[in-house]
Amino acid sequence: MLYYRYRPRGELYMKELLYNEIYFASVEESNDPYDSKVFLSYDFEQPKWQRLIEAAWRYIGDKDSLSFIIEPLSKQIASDKPITFEEVMSYDYHKYLMQIEKRLDELSALRLSEALKCFIDLYRNADAYFVSFSKKNNEPLMWSHYASRHYGYCLIFKAINNSLEIDMKYGKKDICRDTPQGIAPLTSSPLPSKFIFEDVKYCSDIETIDAARFMPEYITGSVKFASEEERIAYVEYNIRRCLEKHKCWEYECESRLVLREPTPWVYGQHNPLTKQERLFNYKFSQLIGIIFGAKMGKAERERIIDIIRTNRQSLWSQENSVKRIFDFIIFNANISDKSRDVIIEPQIILASNGDIKKGEEKFNILLNEWEQGKAFVFESNNGRIEYL
Repeated sequence: MLYYRYRPRGELYMKELLYNEIYFASVEESNDPYDSKVFLSYDFEQPKWQRLIEAAWRYIGDKDSLSFIIEPLSKQIASDKPITFEEVMSYDYHKYLMQIEKRLDELSALRLSEALKCFIDLYRNADAYFVSFSKKNNEPLMWSHYASRHYGYCLIFKAINNSLEIDMKYGKKDICRDTPQGIAPLTSSPLPSKFIFEDVKYCSDIETIDAARFMPEYITGSVKFASEEERIAYVEYNIRRCLEKHKCWEYECESRLVLREPTPWVYGQHNPLTKQERLFNYKFSQLIGIIFGAKMGKAERERIIDIIRTNRQSLWSQENSVKRIFDFIIFNANISDKSRDVIIEPQIILASNGDIKKGEEKFNILLNEWEQGKAFVFESNNGRIEYL
């Protein structure tokens, strides 16, 4: 399967080619404010809210001093159900507590209010970061919005086992945090060695998700599954919520790589990943083509081709146990004079034994083999051809 990554013109974006870098963007860096948003619903009865408030109070180290206020507070919140995550977090617990219980001092009301919000936030879904690709290479809006109106280009990636592999020689291997509220005072989580391409689902209506899915069993009760398949589907349902977008984005035909924050309750806190922790180096062997925008200048094209040649030469010298090398094809995106379509045309094949231009002998044969996924695979001292 081929995936296309539209890139604007500019020196910053050239880093993806120069250093085979990919950067996982946060929700705040997205152009869609609803991207990765999970619509949580707290449709809890009073006993669940009571157990939740008790757990939040214990979370800050106090067990008994405010026990008299927990029942009336849980009844008040339950009367407003269902309630969204945003409403739960903006609820004025402090004000309500001061109104219903005169014995309560203001400091205790503030402590309980903050403890409750912190606990609820801890047991929401983990944050997600993503790299976006498309399954289409000729969508006019994509060339306009994400490739600088054809002054940019589009990178072509070949998925291996539906994944993009990471070059582990560079960057950090894990995420480490001081976690005084976690299961250990210092907690680490390994970073992935590859990322799976996951398709975005487009829908007009939102689908709320029961917040109980993220809460501890002692608060919401255990979930009974009829089979292991049902349990897996339950877990995957939670995970895929960050892969939904409004139908207005359907033209993007998007697939994405997703980097998820380590499980917050294990750490005892949410741990937003730093920009450096979200920067990875992909294996350059999986970049197997490029499409130049119709308006890209000659000097920019020549520079990019020079970068690609240099990086491809290094593939042969890498001392990996397994080397997988595809031919690399350079395409042009052309503006049709007979329709409003973007026409993608192959121009040059950077093959293992030299360049082959369109019209030359074997060009169409090699192009067909490239489309089928032909690769040269070297393992130890043996070489073979595979179709991946």
